[in-house]
Amino acid sequence: MRQRVNSAIARWLIHAAVLSAAWCCGGLPPSSAAALTPNDFYYPTYQGYLDLIGAPAAWEISTGSPSVIVAVLDSGVNAAAPDLAGRVLPGISTTTGPVLDGITISHGTQVASVVAMDINNGIGGAGIGRFTILPITVTNTMGSNTSYWLADGVRRAAAEGAKAIVISQSTLTYSPVNQAAAEVADRALVFVAAGNSNSRRSEAALPNYEHLIFVSGTMGDDRAVWTGGGSSWGPAVDLSAPAVSVLVADPTVLPNGYGLNSGTSFAAPIAAGAAALVWSINPNLTPAQVKQILFSTATDLGDPGWDEVFGHGRVNLAGAAAAAVATVPEPAAMLSLAMLAAIGAFRKTFRLSNRFARLRTRR
Repeated sequence: MRQRVNSAIARWLIHAAVLSAAWCCGGLPPSSAAALTPNDFYYPTYQGYLDLIGAPAAWEISTGSPSVIVAVLDSGVNAAAPDLAGRVLPGISTTTGPVLDGITISHGTQVASVVAMDINNGIGGAGIGRFTILPITVTNTMGSNTSYWLADGVRRAAAEGAKAIVISQSTLTYSPVNQAAAEVADRALVFVAAGNSNSRRSEAALPNYEHLIFVSGTMGDDRAVWTGGGSSWGPAVDLSAPAVSVLVADPTVLPNGYGLNSGTSFAAPIAAGAAALVWSINPNLTPAQVKQILFSTATDLGDPGWDEVFGHGRVNLAGAAAAAVATVPEPAAMLSLAMLAAIGAFRKTFRLSNRFARLRTRR
């Protein structure tokens, strides 16, 4: 409910006549960050890429809602990671036979942490938002997958209520995955890491699948597509996101539980997290509307407009959050009864101040 109030506040602030709109009078703080920069231990030293994509400005609006589920189709997720505590659902497997455990869970945990590490909790780092993670294991004990396991994972994720689905696994063909994404297109968006071939992937090698959002990796300063290891590019690329020295949480293999990793495996969850944040602000948006917001607000890099290297551009979290706020219905002259009830349930006072009058509503 607090997310609804935060969105209403942000929507009021768009209007020129409104000087201020905020929670007040001793109420619980909103779920969005109180300060522009979070206090997470590693944030100031290692997470400049979040500043680059405008995360602090986005967090002024919302730090994400646990009601938004992000599915991670990977090797599994270690729910004991402190920065994910209480927000990892029981895992699902679409593989046949034994699945990965122990040290081999590492990759999936790292991907999940990029999306959903807690924000402003004084430890570790910050994810894109406080979302709930649904782990879906799509790899066997050899670390291999099949496109059919991935496709089944997409269907299972949507059936479990996931809005954003991230695949940081490569496979021989994405056709079955694209078909599954088409089947759930009215419920979820599917984000796929473009790969780390350090080369152009042709239409023949990687077709431009209509229902999959391929994410390439960028450098931390937007200079170029990541080529250190390096990012794939080509006609399939839809978006790009930072992919170099991304902070990850992984209590399974990292001595301090945190470390840096690079690759499009970590660009894709940034893009998926952006979609989840948009849904946190306005849960009534359709997947098509969220995709349009991400594409239209992305920071254009390289050639003007869409290009094979950056797609529609590098994820702009601040722009996407602002665009999401603009989709929240226009506020009426008086607060609706539903909003009054929501505020009353928290026993808060919600004050709107403008140049002409002061309106206070209280229970």
